Amino acid sequence: MSQKFAKNLLITGANRGIGLEFVKKLASRVDILFAGCRKPSEAKELNALKDVHNNIHVVEIDVTCEKNIQACIEEVSKVCGEAGLSCLINNAGALIKPDDKVTELTLEKFNHIFSVNIFGPSIVCKHSLNLLQQATKTHSDQIITKPLIVNIGSDLSSVSIMDRNMGFYYSYNMSKSSLNMFTKMLSLEIEQDGIDVIAIHPGWVQTDMGGANGTLTVQQSIDMMLETLSTLRQDQNGTLIDFKGETIPY
Repeated sequence: MSQKFAKNLLITGANRGIGLEFVKKLASRVDILFAGCRKPSEAKELNALKDVHNNIHVVEIDVTCEKNIQACIEEVSKVCGEAGLSCLINNAGALIKPDDKVTELTLEKFNHIFSVNIFGPSIVCKHSLNLLQQATKTHSDQIITKPLIVNIGSDLSSVSIMDRNMGFYYSYNMSKSSLNMFTKMLSLEIEQDGIDVIAIHPGWVQTDMGGANGTLTVQQSIDMMLETLSTLRQDQNGTLIDFKGETIPY
């Protein structure tokens, strides 16, 4: 078995793509892995993994519903006990195409994309904070040196490098820019608690969201992200980095 990445870990959007591959790669490297998705009964691949790894708990979490988020975290807390939660990966995300022209924007699109990509992760962090704080008391024998919140970000969020040749999606890019601000603010709020917060760009990945033309397979992306997350520096806390660990300007 590889060295333990974390003791107890929760990931959202775990039923497909990047989230599912995180589960595959981490199942043997954590004590308890909570794999969250909106409809557990329909997550065939995830449930098949659960049948192989008895440390996987498939949990229901709809990041657009605070009551559902709260119920999920309460379930996680009952299983974790005093050990708390040593890693949270906010992976659930959404993208709507096309909205590359201002005339294509609607409040309905904005409400959905922002609910999934920024409001949801923020509320998941809110309800998980006590468990992450609890983990600071029992954190040992893990690759990540502190309890860690990982927000899956995007280079499309960067105002500094944005141009017309990049993916041009108003609602998605704007929501991920907001996630950067949340990542920075939360890192400042809880740094004294001994908890790190990072946003990470997984690359252009061959998934349902990224499309078949992506430059990375999902396996390549996850392998490189896990290597990067295993060697985080303290000066990277609160920043946006890519899968190789290089800083992306906000």
